[in-house]
Amino acid sequence: GTNMSDTKVLHLGKIAFEQEKWRDAFAHLSNADQQQSPGAADLELLAISAYLTGNFNACLDTWARAHNSFVESNDTRGAARCAFWLGFILMNKGEIIRGGGWMAHARKLLNENPIDCVENGYLFLPVALTSLGKGDIEESINAFNQALEIGNHFRDQNLITLAHLGHGQALIRSGEGKRGVTLLDEAM
Repeated sequence: GTNMSDTKVLHLGKIAFEQEKWRDAFAHLSNADQQQSPGAADLELLAISAYLTGNFNACLDTWARAHNSFVESNDTRGAARCAFWLGFILMNKGEIIRGGGWMAHARKLLNENPIDCVENGYLFLPVALTSLGKGDIEESINAFNQALEIGNHFRDQNLITLAHLGHGQALIRSGEGKRGVTLLDEAM
């Protein structure tokens, strides 16, 4: 059951998260998670703080639970967002097959329920990174730019930063090192 102390721990976790105190956020939100069953949005905060404190197993596990929770409440955007981050993190850790599976799942969710949302922008990132990996710089930059446009439209700072970083990497790979480094500096 939910008593006073449970909700308090969750509240402390949210405050720590807002203050970007990731370790505190992870500790409080983990406690809250053990005491009650947090909603999908709170699980998402726990997953992010787990990621930012290097707790990868907790991070992946919690993203998957948040994803399932969003699916149960018919929140397509939330489910797609969790699937994106699972894919993104797995791909960054070199687990291309598993990561690609989650990315494809996120794309499928948004294709089945077309909505104009920022999550569409995030899904240009794996496209861009795959093109970059194949050495198709132009295709990669196009995809990063599409991500950036959507990021700007929805004023989503995370997406804007990721798109800038990717674009910078693509320019550096293409031999336009100077422009690329400028973009990376701006993103930071």
